[in-house]
Amino acid sequence: MLGNRNSKVLDELIFPYPEERIILVESRESNDDILTGERADISARLSKRILKELDLPYHQTLIRLNQCSRNLAGDTKGPNVLYLSATEGGYPRKGLRIFGQQGKTGEVFPSLNFVDLVLNEESLKEGALHIYSHELGHVMMNNIMPSFANIAPERTASLQHVSMGVTDYFTAFFEGWGNHFQSFSTGIKKYRESFEAQYDPHYILKTLWHCTIDRELRVNGVIRNSYIYEKPLIPELLSPDLSLADKILLDHTYPQFNLLKLRNAQQMLSCEGVIASIFQRIMTSQRIRNNFRKPGFYDRILLKQTEEDIAKLITPYENVMLKNFHVWFRLEESQEYLQKPVFIEYLHEWCRAFPEDKEELLSIFINMTAGTTMSPETSNIYEEAAFYGIKGDAGNFAALMKKYLVKIKELIARVSDDFSTLSVNIGPELWIENRHFRIRKYLWLAEPLTNLRININTASPAELAAFPGMTVERGIEVTEKRRMKGYFRSFEEARNCGMVLPNDVEIEILGIRDQE
Repeated sequence: MLGNRNSKVLDELIFPYPEERIILVESRESNDDILTGERADISARLSKRILKELDLPYHQTLIRLNQCSRNLAGDTKGPNVLYLSATEGGYPRKGLRIFGQQGKTGEVFPSLNFVDLVLNEESLKEGALHIYSHELGHVMMNNIMPSFANIAPERTASLQHVSMGVTDYFTAFFEGWGNHFQSFSTGIKKYRESFEAQYDPHYILKTLWHCTIDRELRVNGVIRNSYIYEKPLIPELLSPDLSLADKILLDHTYPQFNLLKLRNAQQMLSCEGVIASIFQRIMTSQRIRNNFRKPGFYDRILLKQTEEDIAKLITPYENVMLKNFHVWFRLEESQEYLQKPVFIEYLHEWCRAFPEDKEELLSIFINMTAGTTMSPETSNIYEEAAFYGIKGDAGNFAALMKKYLVKIKELIARVSDDFSTLSVNIGPELWIENRHFRIRKYLWLAEPLTNLRININTASPAELAAFPGMTVERGIEVTEKRRMKGYFRSFEEARNCGMVLPNDVEIEILGIRDQE
Protein backbone atom coordinates (compact mmCIF):
# COMPACT_ATOMS: atom_id res chain seq x y z
CA MET A 1 0.00 0.00 0.00
CA LEU A 2 2.76 2.44 0.88
CA GLY A 3 5.50 1.31 -1.50
CA ASN A 4 7.03 4.00 -3.72
CA ARG A 5 7.07 4.01 -7.50
CA ASN A 6 10.61 5.31 -7.77
CA SER A 7 11.84 6.03 -4.28
CA LYS A 8 15.51 6.36 -5.19
CA VAL A 9 14.87 9.23 -7.61
CA LEU A 10 12.59 10.99 -5.12
CA ASP A 11 15.09 10.52 -2.29
CA GLU A 12 17.73 12.31 -4.36
CA LEU A 13 15.39 15.26 -4.68
CA ILE A 14 14.17 15.61 -1.09
CA PHE A 15 16.97 14.45 1.25
CA PRO A 16 20.01 16.67 1.86
CA TYR A 17 22.02 13.44 2.27
CA PRO A 18 20.11 10.62 0.51
CA GLU A 19 22.62 8.01 1.67
CA GLU A 20 21.77 8.81 5.29
CA ARG A 21 18.01 9.22 5.49
CA ILE A 22 17.90 8.57 9.23
CA ILE A 23 20.43 8.10 12.03
CA LEU A 24 20.26 6.46 15.44
CA VAL A 25 21.31 8.54 18.44
CA GLU A 26 21.81 7.00 21.88
CA SER A 27 20.93 9.20 24.85
CA ARG A 28 23.55 10.48 27.24
CA GLU A 29 23.50 12.83 30.21
CA SER A 30 23.20 16.54 29.61
CA ASN A 31 24.26 19.52 31.71
CA ASP A 32 21.43 21.72 30.44
CA ASP A 33 17.81 21.47 29.30
CA ILE A 34 18.48 20.17 25.80
CA LEU A 35 18.43 16.44 25.15
CA THR A 36 21.86 15.08 24.28
CA GLY A 37 23.00 11.95 22.52
CA GLU A 38 25.78 10.25 20.66
CA ARG A 39 25.59 8.68 17.23
CA ALA A 40 25.03 4.97 17.69
CA ASP A 41 27.54 2.46 16.40
CA ILE A 42 25.78 1.13 13.30
CA SER A 43 27.90 -2.03 13.42
CA ALA A 44 26.41 -2.96 16.82
CA ARG A 45 23.85 -5.79 16.80
CA LEU A 46 20.94 -3.70 18.10
CA SER A 47 21.64 -0.86 15.66
CA LYS A 48 21.72 -3.27 12.75
CA ARG A 49 18.38 -4.76 13.76
CA ILE A 50 16.73 -1.37 14.19
CA LEU A 51 18.04 -0.04 10.87
CA LYS A 52 16.99 -3.21 9.09
CA GLU A 53 13.45 -2.82 10.40
CA LEU A 54 13.39 0.87 9.53
CA ASP A 55 14.27 -0.17 5.99
CA LEU A 56 10.81 -1.72 5.57
CA PRO A 57 8.87 0.10 2.81
CA TYR A 58 6.26 1.25 5.36
CA HIS A 59 8.82 3.03 7.54
CA GLN A 60 10.83 4.31 4.57
CA THR A 61 7.73 5.93 3.10
CA LEU A 62 7.01 7.74 6.36
CA ILE A 63 10.65 8.78 6.84
CA ARG A 64 10.52 10.19 3.32
CA LEU A 65 7.28 12.02 4.11
CA ASN A 66 8.77 13.42 7.30
CA GLN A 67 11.58 14.89 5.22
CA CYS A 68 8.96 16.39 2.90
CA SER A 69 7.29 18.04 5.91
CA ARG A 70 10.64 19.53 6.91
CA ASN A 71 11.27 20.80 3.41
CA LEU A 72 7.85 22.40 3.22
CA ALA A 73 8.42 24.10 6.58
CA GLY A 74 11.79 25.38 5.38
CA ASP A 75 13.82 23.94 8.25
CA THR A 76 16.13 21.14 7.10
CA LYS A 77 18.99 21.69 9.52
CA GLY A 78 20.04 18.46 11.18
CA PRO A 79 19.53 14.79 10.31
CA ASN A 80 16.36 12.74 10.73
CA VAL A 81 16.85 11.05 14.10
CA LEU A 82 15.53 8.10 16.05
CA TYR A 83 16.60 8.88 19.61
CA LEU A 84 17.15 5.82 21.81
CA SER A 85 16.50 6.70 25.43
CA ALA A 86 15.53 5.10 28.71
CA THR A 87 12.25 7.04 28.99
CA GLU A 88 9.46 4.46 28.82
CA GLY A 89 6.95 5.06 26.07
CA GLY A 90 7.30 6.93 22.80
CA TYR A 91 7.48 10.69 22.38
CA PRO A 92 7.92 13.42 19.79
CA ARG A 93 10.79 15.62 20.98
CA LYS A 94 12.28 18.95 19.97
CA GLY A 95 15.88 20.12 20.29
CA LEU A 96 18.90 17.83 20.33
CA ARG A 97 22.65 17.97 20.82
CA ILE A 98 24.39 15.24 18.82
CA PHE A 99 27.92 14.08 19.49
CA GLY A 100 29.89 11.87 17.14
CA GLN A 101 31.05 8.49 18.37
CA GLN A 102 33.53 8.47 21.27
CA GLY A 103 32.47 11.98 22.24
CA LYS A 104 33.62 13.73 19.09
CA THR A 105 32.53 17.32 18.58
CA GLY A 106 28.83 17.83 19.20
CA GLU A 107 26.39 20.08 17.35
CA VAL A 108 23.13 21.54 18.67
CA PHE A 109 19.93 21.50 16.62
CA PRO A 110 17.42 23.49 18.73
CA SER A 111 14.56 23.24 16.21
CA LEU A 112 14.97 19.57 15.28
CA ASN A 113 11.85 17.45 15.81
CA PHE A 114 12.45 13.72 16.27
CA VAL A 115 11.11 10.49 17.76
CA ASP A 116 12.23 9.23 21.18
CA LEU A 117 11.76 5.49 21.84
CA VAL A 118 13.02 2.85 24.24
CA LEU A 119 14.30 -0.11 22.24
CA ASN A 120 16.24 -3.22 23.16
CA GLU A 121 16.67 -6.70 21.69
CA GLU A 122 13.61 -8.12 23.45
CA SER A 123 11.22 -5.22 22.79
CA LEU A 124 12.30 -5.05 19.15
CA LYS A 125 11.53 -8.74 18.77
CA GLU A 126 8.08 -8.14 20.25
CA GLY A 127 7.30 -5.46 17.68
CA ALA A 128 8.01 -2.29 19.69
CA LEU A 129 8.69 -0.32 16.50
CA HIS A 130 5.01 -0.53 15.59
CA ILE A 131 4.59 2.75 17.53
CA TYR A 132 7.26 4.53 15.49
CA SER A 133 4.83 5.68 12.80
CA HIS A 134 2.49 7.11 15.48
CA GLU A 135 5.27 9.24 16.98
CA LEU A 136 6.69 10.18 13.58
CA GLY A 137 3.22 11.43 12.67
CA HIS A 138 3.46 13.84 15.61
CA VAL A 139 6.88 14.93 14.42
CA MET A 140 5.50 15.74 10.95
CA MET A 141 2.78 17.90 12.48
CA ASN A 142 5.27 19.65 14.76
CA ASN A 143 7.48 20.41 11.77
CA ILE A 144 4.71 22.27 9.96
CA MET A 145 2.56 23.58 12.84
CA PRO A 146 4.97 24.63 15.62
CA SER A 147 2.35 26.91 17.18
CA PHE A 148 0.27 23.85 18.01
CA ALA A 149 2.57 23.21 20.96
CA ASN A 150 1.63 26.59 22.49
CA ILE A 151 -2.14 26.35 22.81
CA ALA A 152 -3.56 28.48 25.62
CA PRO A 153 -4.28 26.26 28.66
CA GLU A 154 -7.74 27.76 29.11
CA ARG A 155 -8.90 25.89 25.99
CA THR A 156 -7.45 22.53 26.94
CA ALA A 157 -8.60 19.88 29.40
CA SER A 158 -6.27 18.75 32.18
CA LEU A 159 -7.44 15.15 31.68
CA GLN A 160 -4.88 12.66 30.39
CA HIS A 161 -4.93 11.88 26.69
CA VAL A 162 -6.33 8.39 26.01
CA SER A 163 -8.02 7.21 22.83
CA MET A 164 -11.34 6.46 24.53
CA GLY A 165 -11.49 9.70 26.54
CA VAL A 166 -12.76 13.21 25.83
CA THR A 167 -10.30 16.07 26.26
CA ASP A 168 -10.35 19.08 23.90
CA TYR A 169 -10.19 19.98 20.23
CA PHE A 170 -6.41 20.38 20.12
CA THR A 171 -5.38 17.27 22.02
CA ALA A 172 -7.84 15.21 19.97
CA PHE A 173 -6.50 16.56 16.65
CA PHE A 174 -2.85 16.02 17.56
CA GLU A 175 -3.26 12.59 19.14
CA GLY A 176 -5.90 11.45 16.67
CA TRP A 177 -3.45 12.05 13.84
CA GLY A 178 -0.85 9.90 15.58
CA ASN A 179 -3.38 7.19 16.45
CA HIS A 180 -4.61 6.70 12.89
CA PHE A 181 -1.21 5.32 11.82
CA GLN A 182 -1.64 2.28 14.03
CA SER A 183 -4.26 0.66 11.84
CA PHE A 184 -1.73 0.93 8.99
CA SER A 185 1.11 -0.58 11.00
CA THR A 186 -0.80 -3.84 11.47
CA GLY A 187 -0.38 -4.37 7.74
CA ILE A 188 3.18 -5.45 8.54
CA LYS A 189 3.29 -9.13 9.45
CA LYS A 190 5.55 -8.65 12.47
CA TYR A 191 3.36 -5.94 13.98
CA ARG A 192 0.15 -7.82 13.21
CA GLU A 193 1.52 -10.88 15.03
CA SER A 194 2.58 -8.67 17.94
CA PHE A 195 -0.95 -7.25 18.05
CA GLU A 196 -2.58 -10.69 17.96
CA ALA A 197 -0.20 -12.08 20.60
CA GLN A 198 -1.89 -9.79 23.16
CA TYR A 199 -4.82 -12.23 23.17
CA ASP A 200 -2.91 -15.39 24.03
CA PRO A 201 -5.35 -17.35 26.27
CA HIS A 202 -2.47 -18.29 28.60
CA TYR A 203 -2.12 -14.61 29.52
CA ILE A 204 -5.77 -13.63 29.51
CA LEU A 205 -5.30 -10.94 32.18
CA LYS A 206 -3.13 -8.99 29.73
CA THR A 207 -6.29 -8.18 27.80
CA LEU A 208 -7.35 -6.06 30.78
CA TRP A 209 -4.20 -3.96 30.81
CA HIS A 210 -4.88 -0.40 29.65
CA CYS A 211 -2.24 -0.43 26.90
CA THR A 212 -3.65 -3.65 25.42
CA ILE A 213 -7.18 -2.25 25.45
CA ASP A 214 -6.05 1.08 24.02
CA ARG A 215 -4.02 -0.55 21.24
CA GLU A 216 -6.96 -2.77 20.26
CA LEU A 217 -9.24 0.24 20.07
CA ARG A 218 -6.71 2.25 18.05
CA VAL A 219 -6.80 -0.52 15.45
CA ASN A 220 -10.24 -2.15 15.48
CA GLY A 221 -12.09 0.67 17.23
CA VAL A 222 -10.88 3.10 14.58
CA ILE A 223 -12.04 0.81 11.78
CA ARG A 224 -15.44 0.24 13.44
CA ASN A 225 -15.87 3.94 14.31
CA SER A 226 -16.55 2.86 17.90
CA TYR A 227 -15.58 6.14 19.53
CA ILE A 228 -18.62 8.16 18.40
CA TYR A 229 -20.74 6.52 21.11
CA GLU A 230 -21.23 7.57 24.70
CA LYS A 231 -19.93 5.36 27.46
CA PRO A 232 -22.47 3.51 29.63
CA LEU A 233 -22.95 4.65 33.21
CA ILE A 234 -21.19 1.92 35.18
CA PRO A 235 -22.19 1.15 38.82
CA GLU A 236 -18.67 1.88 40.12
CA LEU A 237 -19.24 5.59 39.44
CA LEU A 238 -21.88 5.57 42.17
CA SER A 239 -19.92 3.46 44.64
CA PRO A 240 -19.11 5.09 48.02
CA ASP A 241 -15.97 2.92 48.20
CA LEU A 242 -14.22 4.68 45.32
CA SER A 243 -12.70 8.15 45.62
CA LEU A 244 -13.97 10.82 43.24
CA ALA A 245 -10.51 11.14 41.67
CA ASP A 246 -10.53 7.41 40.92
CA LYS A 247 -14.07 7.63 39.54
CA ILE A 248 -12.98 10.36 37.14
CA LEU A 249 -9.96 8.32 36.05
CA LEU A 250 -12.01 5.13 35.63
CA ASP A 251 -14.71 6.94 33.67
CA HIS A 252 -12.09 8.58 31.44
CA THR A 253 -10.29 5.32 30.62
CA TYR A 254 -13.28 2.95 30.56
CA PRO A 255 -13.16 1.25 27.13
CA GLN A 256 -16.78 0.24 26.50
CA PHE A 257 -19.40 2.20 24.55
CA ASN A 258 -23.20 2.32 24.50
CA LEU A 259 -24.23 1.76 20.88
CA LEU A 260 -27.65 3.27 21.56
CA LYS A 261 -26.35 6.76 22.35
CA LEU A 262 -24.09 9.07 20.39
CA ARG A 263 -21.70 11.58 21.89
CA ASN A 264 -22.54 15.20 21.25
CA ALA A 265 -20.67 17.21 18.61
CA GLN A 266 -18.13 18.76 20.95
CA GLN A 267 -17.41 15.41 22.57
CA MET A 268 -16.78 13.82 19.16
CA LEU A 269 -14.42 16.59 18.07
CA SER A 270 -12.65 16.40 21.45
CA CYS A 271 -12.11 12.62 21.31
CA GLU A 272 -8.87 11.49 19.69
CA GLY A 273 -10.40 8.14 18.78
CA VAL A 274 -13.13 9.83 16.72
CA ILE A 275 -10.57 12.06 15.00
CA ALA A 276 -8.33 9.04 14.31
CA SER A 277 -11.24 7.24 12.62
CA ILE A 278 -11.95 10.21 10.35
CA PHE A 279 -8.26 10.65 9.48
CA GLN A 280 -8.05 6.96 8.66
CA ARG A 281 -10.96 7.23 6.21
CA ILE A 282 -9.53 10.33 4.56
CA MET A 283 -6.11 8.71 4.17
CA THR A 284 -7.62 5.60 2.60
CA SER A 285 -10.10 7.34 0.29
CA GLN A 286 -9.19 6.26 -3.22
CA ARG A 287 -10.85 9.33 -4.66
CA ILE A 288 -8.84 11.76 -2.53
CA ARG A 289 -5.64 9.77 -2.94
CA ASN A 290 -5.88 9.74 -6.71
CA ASN A 291 -6.78 13.39 -7.19
CA PHE A 292 -3.25 14.45 -8.08
CA ARG A 293 -2.25 18.10 -8.37
CA LYS A 294 -0.35 19.86 -11.13
CA PRO A 295 3.46 19.32 -10.92
CA GLY A 296 4.12 22.77 -9.45
CA PHE A 297 2.25 21.83 -6.28
CA TYR A 298 4.93 19.29 -5.39
CA ASP A 299 7.90 21.56 -6.08
CA ARG A 300 7.74 22.95 -2.53
CA ILE A 301 8.98 19.69 -1.05
CA LEU A 302 12.05 19.54 -3.33
CA LEU A 303 15.55 20.67 -2.40
CA LYS A 304 16.76 20.85 -5.99
CA GLN A 305 15.41 21.56 -9.44
CA THR A 306 14.49 18.64 -11.66
CA GLU A 307 13.00 17.85 -15.01
CA GLU A 308 11.17 14.88 -13.50
CA ASP A 309 7.38 14.88 -13.25
CA ILE A 310 7.05 14.56 -9.48
CA ALA A 311 3.42 13.51 -9.73
CA LYS A 312 4.65 10.36 -11.45
CA LEU A 313 7.18 9.63 -8.69
CA ILE A 314 4.86 9.71 -5.68
CA THR A 315 2.21 7.17 -4.73
CA PRO A 316 -1.48 7.97 -4.10
CA TYR A 317 -0.80 7.58 -0.37
CA GLU A 318 2.07 10.06 -0.49
CA ASN A 319 -0.19 12.36 -2.49
CA VAL A 320 -2.88 12.50 0.20
CA MET A 321 -0.22 13.00 2.87
CA LEU A 322 1.27 15.94 0.98
CA LYS A 323 -2.19 17.45 0.73
CA ASN A 324 -2.42 17.18 4.51
CA PHE A 325 0.88 18.99 4.86
CA HIS A 326 -0.36 21.79 2.64
CA VAL A 327 -3.51 22.19 4.74
CA TRP A 328 -1.48 22.26 7.97
CA PHE A 329 0.84 24.84 6.45
CA ARG A 330 -2.12 27.06 5.59
CA LEU A 331 -3.58 26.60 9.08
CA GLU A 332 -0.26 27.64 10.60
CA GLU A 333 -0.14 30.72 8.38
CA SER A 334 -3.67 31.89 9.17
CA GLN A 335 -3.83 30.80 12.85
CA GLU A 336 -7.61 30.55 12.42
CA TYR A 337 -7.65 27.14 14.07
CA LEU A 338 -6.67 28.77 17.38
CA GLN A 339 -10.13 30.30 17.71
CA LYS A 340 -12.35 27.59 16.21
CA PRO A 341 -12.83 23.82 16.44
CA VAL A 342 -9.57 22.80 14.82
CA PHE A 343 -10.94 19.85 12.85
CA ILE A 344 -13.71 21.99 11.35
CA GLU A 345 -11.14 24.57 10.27
CA TYR A 346 -8.96 21.76 8.88
CA LEU A 347 -11.87 20.60 6.72
CA HIS A 348 -12.62 24.16 5.64
CA GLU A 349 -9.04 24.77 4.58
CA TRP A 350 -8.93 21.46 2.68
CA CYS A 351 -12.08 22.37 0.74
CA ARG A 352 -10.62 25.75 -0.17
CA ALA A 353 -7.30 24.27 -1.26
CA PHE A 354 -8.61 21.16 -3.05
CA PRO A 355 -12.17 21.76 -4.27
CA GLU A 356 -12.02 18.53 -6.28
CA ASP A 357 -11.97 16.65 -2.95
CA LYS A 358 -14.75 18.65 -1.29
CA GLU A 359 -17.71 16.34 -1.88
CA GLU A 360 -15.80 13.21 -0.81
CA LEU A 361 -14.19 14.87 2.20
CA LEU A 362 -17.41 16.29 3.61
CA SER A 363 -19.27 13.05 2.92
CA ILE A 364 -16.68 11.14 4.96
CA PHE A 365 -16.91 13.56 7.87
CA ILE A 366 -20.71 13.80 7.97
CA ASN A 367 -21.18 10.05 7.66
CA MET A 368 -18.52 9.30 10.29
CA THR A 369 -20.12 11.72 12.80
CA ALA A 370 -23.74 10.91 11.90
CA GLY A 371 -24.25 14.57 10.99
CA THR A 372 -24.00 15.49 14.68
CA THR A 373 -22.16 18.79 14.11
CA MET A 374 -24.95 19.95 11.78
CA SER A 375 -28.24 18.71 13.19
CA PRO A 376 -29.69 16.88 16.21
CA GLU A 377 -32.27 15.25 13.94
CA THR A 378 -29.88 12.81 12.26
CA SER A 379 -28.46 11.79 15.65
CA ASN A 380 -31.96 11.00 16.90
CA ILE A 381 -32.76 8.90 13.82
CA TYR A 382 -29.40 7.11 14.14
CA GLU A 383 -30.03 6.20 17.78
CA GLU A 384 -33.56 4.99 17.05
CA ALA A 385 -32.26 2.86 14.17
CA ALA A 386 -29.57 1.44 16.47
CA PHE A 387 -32.26 0.35 18.94
CA TYR A 388 -34.18 -1.61 16.30
CA GLY A 389 -31.07 -2.87 14.55
CA ILE A 390 -29.47 -4.33 17.65
CA LYS A 391 -32.63 -6.25 18.60
CA GLY A 392 -33.20 -7.48 15.07
CA ASP A 393 -36.35 -5.58 14.09
CA ALA A 394 -35.74 -5.57 10.32
CA GLY A 395 -38.81 -3.58 9.30
CA ASN A 396 -38.25 -0.59 11.58
CA PHE A 397 -34.49 -0.72 11.05
CA ALA A 398 -34.81 -0.61 7.25
CA ALA A 399 -37.33 2.23 7.37
CA LEU A 400 -35.17 4.31 9.68
CA MET A 401 -32.05 3.57 7.66
CA LYS A 402 -33.78 4.87 4.55
CA LYS A 403 -34.89 8.00 6.41
CA TYR A 404 -31.41 8.49 7.84
CA LEU A 405 -29.67 8.21 4.47
CA VAL A 406 -32.04 10.81 2.99
CA LYS A 407 -31.22 13.22 5.83
CA ILE A 408 -27.47 12.63 5.49
CA LYS A 409 -27.70 13.33 1.76
CA GLU A 410 -29.55 16.57 2.54
CA LEU A 411 -26.83 17.61 5.00
CA ILE A 412 -24.08 16.94 2.47
CA ALA A 413 -25.90 19.04 -0.13
CA ARG A 414 -26.47 21.82 2.41
CA VAL A 415 -22.85 22.08 3.50
CA SER A 416 -21.67 21.97 -0.10
CA ASP A 417 -23.60 25.20 -0.65
CA ASP A 418 -22.77 26.80 2.70
CA PHE A 419 -19.80 25.51 4.69
CA SER A 420 -20.84 27.39 7.83
CA THR A 421 -23.71 24.92 8.29
CA LEU A 422 -21.14 22.22 9.17
CA SER A 423 -20.76 23.63 12.69
CA VAL A 424 -24.21 25.00 13.56
CA ASN A 425 -24.89 22.25 16.13
CA ILE A 426 -21.55 22.38 17.94
CA GLY A 427 -22.22 24.98 20.62
CA PRO A 428 -19.83 27.06 22.76
CA GLU A 429 -16.91 25.85 24.86
CA LEU A 430 -17.60 26.53 28.55
CA TRP A 431 -14.30 26.06 30.38
CA ILE A 432 -14.00 26.00 34.15
CA GLU A 433 -11.19 25.07 36.52
CA ASN A 434 -11.37 23.83 40.09
CA ARG A 435 -8.24 25.00 41.88
CA HIS A 436 -8.96 22.79 44.88
CA PHE A 437 -9.59 19.49 43.16
CA ARG A 438 -6.55 17.89 41.62
CA ILE A 439 -6.10 14.91 39.33
CA ARG A 440 -3.11 13.01 37.95
CA LYS A 441 -1.27 14.89 35.27
CA TYR A 442 -0.04 11.66 33.71
CA LEU A 443 -1.98 8.43 33.43
CA TRP A 444 0.75 6.19 34.84
CA LEU A 445 1.94 8.31 37.77
CA ALA A 446 0.29 9.21 41.07
CA GLU A 447 2.33 12.44 41.05
CA PRO A 448 2.41 15.22 39.95
CA LEU A 449 -1.15 16.46 40.29
CA THR A 450 -2.87 19.24 38.39
CA ASN A 451 -6.09 21.25 38.78
CA LEU A 452 -9.18 19.74 37.16
CA ARG A 453 -10.03 21.83 34.10
CA ILE A 454 -13.03 20.83 31.98
CA ASN A 455 -15.48 22.06 29.38
CA ILE A 456 -19.02 21.82 30.78
CA ASN A 457 -20.34 20.91 27.33
CA THR A 458 -18.18 17.78 27.13
CA ALA A 459 -17.79 16.84 30.81
CA SER A 460 -18.98 13.54 32.28
CA PRO A 461 -21.13 13.25 35.44
CA ALA A 462 -18.05 12.24 37.47
CA GLU A 463 -16.09 15.29 36.28
CA LEU A 464 -18.98 17.63 37.12
CA ALA A 465 -19.17 16.03 40.58
CA ALA A 466 -15.75 17.48 41.45
CA PHE A 467 -17.21 20.96 41.82
CA PRO A 468 -18.60 22.16 45.18
CA GLY A 469 -22.28 21.38 45.62
CA MET A 470 -22.23 18.67 42.96
CA THR A 471 -22.44 14.87 43.17
CA VAL A 472 -22.22 12.15 40.52
CA GLU A 473 -25.99 11.72 40.79
CA ARG A 474 -26.54 15.43 40.20
CA GLY A 475 -23.98 15.31 37.39
CA ILE A 476 -26.08 12.62 35.72
CA GLU A 477 -29.15 14.88 35.89
CA VAL A 478 -27.22 17.81 34.42
CA THR A 479 -25.76 15.78 31.54
CA GLU A 480 -29.21 14.33 30.75
CA LYS A 481 -30.61 17.85 30.47
CA ARG A 482 -27.60 18.80 28.33
CA ARG A 483 -28.35 15.84 26.06
CA MET A 484 -31.96 16.98 25.65
CA LYS A 485 -30.84 20.51 24.74
CA GLY A 486 -27.90 19.39 22.61
CA TYR A 487 -25.50 21.66 24.50
CA PHE A 488 -25.51 24.48 27.04
CA ARG A 489 -25.44 27.91 25.44
CA SER A 490 -24.01 29.63 28.52
CA PHE A 491 -22.93 29.09 32.10
CA GLU A 492 -26.27 30.55 33.16
CA GLU A 493 -28.14 27.90 31.20
CA ALA A 494 -26.00 25.21 32.84
CA ARG A 495 -26.91 26.68 36.25
CA ASN A 496 -30.59 26.62 35.36
CA CYS A 497 -30.20 22.91 34.56
CA GLY A 498 -28.73 22.12 37.97
CA MET A 499 -25.00 22.81 37.62
CA VAL A 500 -23.68 24.46 40.78
CA LEU A 501 -21.13 27.16 39.95
CA PRO A 502 -20.42 29.13 43.14
CA ASN A 503 -18.73 32.50 42.78
CA ASP A 504 -15.77 31.92 45.07
CA VAL A 505 -12.04 31.39 44.84
CA GLU A 506 -12.31 27.66 44.32
CA ILE A 507 -13.75 28.02 40.84
CA GLU A 508 -12.27 29.92 37.94
CA ILE A 509 -14.58 30.40 34.98
CA LEU A 510 -12.23 30.61 32.03
CA GLY A 511 -14.69 31.99 29.54
CA ILE A 512 -16.96 31.16 26.67
CA ARG A 513 -15.75 30.31 23.18
CA ASP A 514 -18.55 29.96 20.68
CA GLN A 515 -18.45 28.25 17.33
CA GLU A 516 -18.32 31.42 15.26
